Amino acid sequence: MLARHPASLTPAQAAAFWVPYGTAYGLVGAVQEGDVVALPAASSAVGAAALQIVRDAGAVSIATTRSVSKADELRAKGADHVIVTDSEEYVARVREITDGRGADVTFDPIGGDFLTQAAAASASGGTIIAYGILAGEAGRFPQELVIGRALTVRGYTVGQVVADSVKRSEAIAYFEPRLTDGRFVPSVAATFGLTDFVAGYAEVEANPTMGRVVVQP
Repeated sequence: MLARHPASLTPAQAAAFWVPYGTAYGLVGAVQEGDVVALPAASSAVGAAALQIVRDAGAVSIATTRSVSKADELRAKGADHVIVTDSEEYVARVREITDGRGADVTFDPIGGDFLTQAAAASASGGTIIAYGILAGEAGRFPQELVIGRALTVRGYTVGQVVADSVKRSEAIAYFEPRLTDGRFVPSVAATFGLTDFVAGYAEVEANPTMGRVVVQP
């Protein structure tokens, strides 16, 4: 499971790389130049990685967050559009941003009843990639929208990549040049020494900004 990291990365950045970017790698191949890509719950390390992948593909990103305070950070990380879901209606805003067309790809970590919203905000022939269950429970499958809009709904997990030597090699070949030339920069929210492990865990529980918390010697 080991992979050499480019010298351009610090040890903390290397430690913060694989899970967020390996997860966001689910977008690779699904996103084409000019696509509109919705990134629900984007104020996370995976969201930051996904924004870089979408931008590198030449696509347009719509990131969502519940917090107004994180909207500016999402824009600073490269989001083309931001929807604050505590005060804005997701489907209506996606339709507004896309002039009624909808999102070509939705990279969904929420699941549950949000799947219906994701489908309603999708373009005809769009794709929904489910990679998480932040909702905490199963939701209704919106078959009338999936059929009516000819949508593709599929699952993804980073385990599909790291457990397969061929797919893992392909992922490394994709990431290495982008990490080396600076197109992709892993986000580190905070670092803690080994003796400060408890404080580091508290930082994770506090829901840090868009980056990983790293414990290092």
